[in-house]
Amino acid sequence: AQGLGSSMTRSKEEAHELATEIRAKLAENPSKFDDLAREHSDDKGSGARGGAMGMQPPERFVAPFAEAAVVLKIGAISEPVETPFGYHIIKRNPGPMGARHILIPWKGSQNAPADVSRSKEEARKLVDEILATLNAKADAGPDFAGLARTHSSCPSSAKGGDLGMFGPGQMVPAFEKAVVESKVGQVVGPVETPFGYHIIERTQ
Repeated sequence: AQGLGSSMTRSKEEAHELATEIRAKLAENPSKFDDLAREHSDDKGSGARGGAMGMQPPERFVAPFAEAAVVLKIGAISEPVETPFGYHIIKRNPGPMGARHILIPWKGSQNAPADVSRSKEEARKLVDEILATLNAKADAGPDFAGLARTHSSCPSSAKGGDLGMFGPGQMVPAFEKAVVESKVGQVVGPVETPFGYHIIERTQ
C-alpha cells in the first residue's frame, strides 16, 4: 500500500481541505501520487519513498485505514480517509505474485537463443497450438509444466516454467499486467513482450 497523510498540527478543516485538493489533483493525474506524497505527506518515512509503506498486513494499520485499503482494487486511489492520525489518501499496489510461463521467442526477439530461426508468425502459430493443447486437456488438468519443459526458451523451463514469487516492477510491464489481471490458476496468452510470446499461468 501507499499512504499520503496530512498533518494534525493544522486544523482538522484545513487538513481535510488539503487532502481534498490533493485527491482532485490525483483524479486528473494518478501517476503524480509519488510526487505528491513526497511534497505533502507528514509521514516523513513513507513520504520520502513516495508514500510507499511496503508489504503490510491489514492488522498493522488502524481500522479506518485498513478497511479502506482492503476494498480498493489494484492501482485504485481512495478518497480522503480519516483516522486518529489525520487524513490519508491510499493507493493499493500489487502484492507479491507467482507465475509460471512458456516463452516462445522468434528470430530477432530480445535474448532469443541463437538456434531460434522461427518467424514471429511461426511463433504465434506455435503458441496457438500450445494453448489449444492446454484447453483440450483442461478437464483432465493440463500438463503446463511438461509443455514448458518441451517448448519454453526461458531458463525456468527446467522448473516447468515456474518463476517463483516476484513483486511489482520486477517483470516487464505487459507480463506484470497479465499476471495482475488474472486469477490464480488461470492461463492467459499470448502475451507479447520484447522477449517473445508468453503463455502465463498465475500460481500465487
